[in-house]
Amino acid sequence: TVGFPTGPNTDYARVHVLMLSWLDSDLAQELRRVFEERYGYVITTLTIPVSASRRVSLGFEVTSFVERYAWRSDSLVVVYYAGHCREGLDGEVELAA
Repeated sequence: TVGFPTGPNTDYARVHVLMLSWLDSDLAQELRRVFEERYGYVITTLTIPVSASRRVSLGFEVTSFVERYAWRSDSLVVVYYAGHCREGLDGEVELAA
C-alpha cells in the first residue's frame, strides 16, 4: 500500500489521526503502528467510555480534536473508529463495540 505523503512536496505538512476504540478492543493497534512508524502521522488515541453517561463527552472530544488541527490549510485530519454504529431513535449515531 502507498501512504498519504506529507512534507515539503505535498499539500499537507502534517497528518493528525484520532483513533477511537473501546476499552477492551485492540482492533486499531496494528493500524496505529503503520500510521506512526511507516508514515510518520501524529496519532491521538481516545478510549470510548463504556458508561453511556460518560460517553456524552465523546462528541466534545472529537470536535475539540478536529477544531485543534483542521484550521490549518496544510494539515489533514483523520478520525478512525474501531467499532460498529447505527442510527439511534433520535437520528444520532449510536456507537457499539
